[in-house]
Amino acid sequence: MLAPALTVAAIGLTAASGACAGIAVARRAAPRRVAPAAIVMTVSALDMLLPGTMLAPVAWGAVLLLAALALLLGRPARAARSELGWHAGSILLMAAMWFGMAVPDAAGGAVVAGPAHAGHAGPVLAALLLLLAAAGLAVAAFVHLPRARRQEPGVAAWRHPLMAVAMLAMLVAMPAW
Repeated sequence: MLAPALTVAAIGLTAASGACAGIAVARRAAPRRVAPAAIVMTVSALDMLLPGTMLAPVAWGAVLLLAALALLLGRPARAARSELGWHAGSILLMAAMWFGMAVPDAAGGAVVAGPAHAGHAGPVLAALLLLLAAAGLAVAAFVHLPRARRQEPGVAAWRHPLMAVAMLAMLVAMPAW
């Protein structure tokens, strides 16, 4: 019962975060290279949460790693570094989630697995590490929010907290777990 509600919440929060990132790019509060990364992240989240897949988990992990690296390439302006780092961190976490779904454990399930694999320490530890990373990202985004709102009034400042909470919801709701 909880998984469908979390899936809808994760999709909605991801879409809202993508819209806020688009607003930030349009207002020039975020570098233009954030827009393609936000689109890739949104499509990846939809593919993860909805039935059927467009790409294999390893392929999604690789695409997301490349997207994160593309954000960090070059010598961005000092003001853009923080923004690019926030997006790259979220994308790397999503890549780790995809790679976790791709690697089978000894019992044949995904490395990042739910209660069905509770007897295996590896999958439980991997899931716990991903959950802790997502929770840490969420806490950091909400701690950073007052500063972001001072620098950029309006809804666009909410893009990182929205995505961080969406990632937490994805971890719990993903059908592959």
